[in-house]
Amino acid sequence: MGIDRLEMPHIFEPFYRGAAVTAAQIHGTGLGLSLAKSIAEAMGGTLSVVSETGGWEYIHPPLANRRETKIGNGVRHF
Repeated sequence: MGIDRLEMPHIFEPFYRGAAVTAAQIHGTGLGLSLAKSIAEAMGGTLSVVSETGGWEYIHPPLANRRETKIGNGVRHF
């Protein structure tokens, strides 16, 4: 479906639902992306979305920072 470029600045606003989603009667509250972004930022990350109308949406969640911890004779990645 894609997200219209004019709606992109609003997709992280609580309760925002795009015109195409509303017209298609897709159920939801418009809280998903707002909550996801808040959680990502609370954890020190970011959340971004790339979309093409008529194409795909790509949601880029933050990746955890890997840290190495030496345990015994080996190294573990967390």
